[in-house]
Amino acid sequence: MMLVGLALRAATINTRGLWVDETSSILQASGTLIQTIQSQLGGTHPPLFHMLLHGWMSVFGPGVISIRSFAMVFGVLAIPAAFWAGRVLYDRRVGLIAAGILTLSPYHIWYSQEARMYTMLMFFALLSVGCFALALDKNERRYWWAYFAVCLLGAFTHYLFLLLLIGQGIYYVVFEILDREIRLGRSGERHYTRGNPRGLIRDVPTLIPYATVVFALAVPVIMWLDWAVFFPPSHNAVLVGAVINSGLGYGAPSPSLAIRFNDVVETVVELVFGSHNPAVAYGLVAMWPLTIYFGMLLMGGGRYVTRRTTMLLCSASGMLVVWGLGQWSGVVLLSRYLMPMAAPALILLASVIAQMRAKARNITIAVGVVICLLAYTSQSFDPNSILRYNTREVVQGVAAQAQPDDLILYEPFYIDVIVNYYLPRQFVAYGFPRFGANGQFRDSKAQLFEDLARIVGPARRVWIIRGFQNVPDIGYQSFLTDSWFKAHGFELTQHVFMNKGEWVRYDSTTPTPTPSVPATGGVAP
Repeated sequence: MMLVGLALRAATINTRGLWVDETSSILQASGTLIQTIQSQLGGTHPPLFHMLLHGWMSVFGPGVISIRSFAMVFGVLAIPAAFWAGRVLYDRRVGLIAAGILTLSPYHIWYSQEARMYTMLMFFALLSVGCFALALDKNERRYWWAYFAVCLLGAFTHYLFLLLLIGQGIYYVVFEILDREIRLGRSGERHYTRGNPRGLIRDVPTLIPYATVVFALAVPVIMWLDWAVFFPPSHNAVLVGAVINSGLGYGAPSPSLAIRFNDVVETVVELVFGSHNPAVAYGLVAMWPLTIYFGMLLMGGGRYVTRRTTMLLCSASGMLVVWGLGQWSGVVLLSRYLMPMAAPALILLASVIAQMRAKARNITIAVGVVICLLAYTSQSFDPNSILRYNTREVVQGVAAQAQPDDLILYEPFYIDVIVNYYLPRQFVAYGFPRFGANGQFRDSKAQLFEDLARIVGPARRVWIIRGFQNVPDIGYQSFLTDSWFKAHGFELTQHVFMNKGEWVRYDSTTPTPTPSVPATGGVAP
């Protein structure tokens, strides 16, 4: 299965260009190791992935295939991890089915081809689920050490890994402590009383090691959160501000309470079917009642509910938290944020399929294989996939036509790393809106027009590379930019759309260059 998984992931690893988050990974991992760690201060992610990517890039370089191969390695390693976790929690059949699902999963393949931490997150989540079960069953020091190690690595890979740990904690408190105490009380074997609280340790032999692991995890995690998230040295608590009132990044909407049911369903659709064009994706979202019906039929194939099932349901309960937060901040409703909870959900799904009668199980597996392969082909080659950003194609399209004297601009400014990554070195590009001397965005109409006048100057032909035009604030800025060119003697001669990316070309129609206008206050370079 690992060979099949590797082949599927490697064959289409470069069928789409880098997008903003991937180029952020490259930028943050390109300095020294200390600079890589510092780049995460106040940011939205812990440092482990970027630290490891820094070492990977120092050996294999910053090429697209190279940096994506790092995520692909963890994507392939997650396949045997799924088999191991399934076998530990249930049996070999469940492990094989879990590994098979992950091998062909369009969702997992997509993120195995993205230079981000999500497959690494799935890998640690699967190990955490298996180690948690072993530690509770065996109550041996080596298993508790293993559980601590993978949980620490997972917590420093992505903050949402903590939701998986909280789910496991809920299971432990409710079923390993409270439920056990109730059963021991009924049988007259309970040692715990109000006068003898230490009897709880005899009733729950795993209590001391579990509490020790929780404390050992809490210390470094809380120290990091205090230093890097809540009170970073840069005084720029991006993650905290995003949750409270500022959105994630320039142009992102501020949080607001709303019912986003379809967005929740879309995350589930992507978990199952991967990334596709909007027509297919929204069609699948619209079929949610049918999906629930078939899900109930599938669950009906199970013959029994075990303690393992309860453990996995609790471990996956963090999905409810993500969906709940998404009703406040829509940017949270992304399927990749469900990755740590998808690990126990995967094992649970495999256990349900394994419990089905042989004929029904074989039909389910056969249909699943066909759907996965069709979905894999669609998401790999459809240029209009809902998660695809064609900025690479836009930049290459401009570079193929631009002349040395042409001026190249791009909007918004934060696609700079993508533009500079794909744009040949002989070209220089300028991002908008510009930054002022005080570090603030010069994105008012007057400031934008001043900067355009100064940057464009005597240029006779101007190319504008654009991304994220689906974001209202950024789309409005592009509208203002177009209005400036039309008002200053430029004619629109090209306008090419390429799925969340576009380029336009303006040619001057005046016999003399447009005069430069001096900027007032906070001059942008």
